[in-house]
Amino acid sequence: MTTDITKPDPGVILDLLQAFRCSKAMFAAVSLGVFDALTPGPKSLSVLAQELKSNPDALERLLDACVGLQLLGRDERGYRNTPAAAAYL
Repeated sequence: MTTDITKPDPGVILDLLQAFRCSKAMFAAVSLGVFDALTPGPKSLSVLAQELKSNPDALERLLDACVGLQLLGRDERGYRNTPAAAAYL
């Protein structure tokens, strides 16, 4: 005799895990001073890495995560704060 046990939907847990990861990226950028460094305007990765005394490869991954979170934008001039980041971070 087997019992058919339906597992609960893990969606709520997965959503919380994703929210945690997103907030950690934002808080890491805040702690490093990324948003403050971009207040005057766009900057390249190399300039930001030098100003923030950060490893360029690691910083690029963090900055790109912030682009994905819509906290930063990126174009040919470099990275820049989005209006929401400029207003609240």
